[in-house]
Amino acid sequence: MRENTKILVEVIGIISLFLIGIFGLAWLTINVLLPESGEEERDSTIIINKNDDWAILAANTSWCYGSGNISDPYIIENITIDIKKDWANCMDIRNSNVLFIIRNCRFLQTSCCYPDNCLCGIRYGIKLENVSNGIFINNTFFFHDKGIRAENCSFMIFSSNYFIQSYYGIILYDCFNNSIMENYFNNKIEGVLRGFGYGVYEVSGCFNNTFSSNQIFFAGLYISKYSIYMNLSNLVYGKPLYIYRDTQNLIPENFTDAGYVILENCTNVSIQNITIQHTYKGIYLDNCINVSISNCSVYWNVGTDILNSKNITIKDTEFSHGGLQFSNSSYSNFFHNNLYSTGIYLSESDENTISFNLLNYTYWGVYLEEGSDYNLIVNNTIFYENTCFLISSDCIGNQCINNTCTQI
Repeated sequence: MRENTKILVEVIGIISLFLIGIFGLAWLTINVLLPESGEEERDSTIIINKNDDWAILAANTSWCYGSGNISDPYIIENITIDIKKDWANCMDIRNSNVLFIIRNCRFLQTSCCYPDNCLCGIRYGIKLENVSNGIFINNTFFFHDKGIRAENCSFMIFSSNYFIQSYYGIILYDCFNNSIMENYFNNKIEGVLRGFGYGVYEVSGCFNNTFSSNQIFFAGLYISKYSIYMNLSNLVYGKPLYIYRDTQNLIPENFTDAGYVILENCTNVSIQNITIQHTYKGIYLDNCINVSISNCSVYWNVGTDILNSKNITIKDTEFSHGGLQFSNSSYSNFFHNNLYSTGIYLSESDENTISFNLLNYTYWGVYLEEGSDYNLIVNNTIFYENTCFLISSDCIGNQCINNTCTQI
């Protein structure tokens, strides 16, 4: 267990690169396998509150060893932590800047599991606060609300980890100079889907984080603006994740075989003939102008978001089990689309046209609220369960003309 394996040598090399300011990690190669059961099992939280706690842990356990420097980092490995009670994390690390590696471990919360189903708790696999110079490699996280929660953390590597049925795989607050690479996020296992969560959720205050060569299934991605570097090596449901910021004149070839599309502050964009399925969001637009989406299929998500945008055209596209949501968006056209088991929602959105669409098996057809004014809803066919049109009292000047509404 204490031998300096090839993996350990590579990881120490990466730490050295970090410390001299080189943030290029693409060459790291790790055999991505689910760790086998750890050599030791625990049902209580491991707590590290300061640097000195690492030495105490290493002196008193067989699964932690090292001295916290480049040639001999602290290593925790080959343990399984299964928390049997609510409100407890598997591991808490705070106020630490010594070099450490956590590898080949399992973090579980099976207390929330019942026959044929698992309902994740609200705790974390690992909670990090004010931590730097750590590596998490080839670990598995099961049944957590958040697999890893990091706050005010830097120079960390999260590589080749598995996040299974965790609503948030990794969530970052005020973090910088971290790498998230070659991880696997899957919010569905053995037929049980715990809602559409996030593989990685990055909150404002983060910068210079790298996200590469990850795979995301039945989950999505949220990042704050301009704070994370990505490339096409990331896969969502086996297909590339495309994210463009401050970009003009994008054509369909810029979205080849897309698994997920995020556009921020883009103009003059054409997206055609793509299929997006089993993501948190279908297509995500924020602060965009003159975007055309046509002949696409968007299935099984919580909706396609059009935020703070103008002159968006969506036509000849199918939406199933995940609708269309306009927020603070105007002068857009949504026509000749088919929607199944979903509706159209407008919030603070004005002067849009919704026409010649077919909405099948929707609870409500078109829902306007929060001052959505002067929208035209015309020549749509809607098969609804509860309400064909739901327009709140703070909306004015909207017209519903020549629509066919049938309650089912």
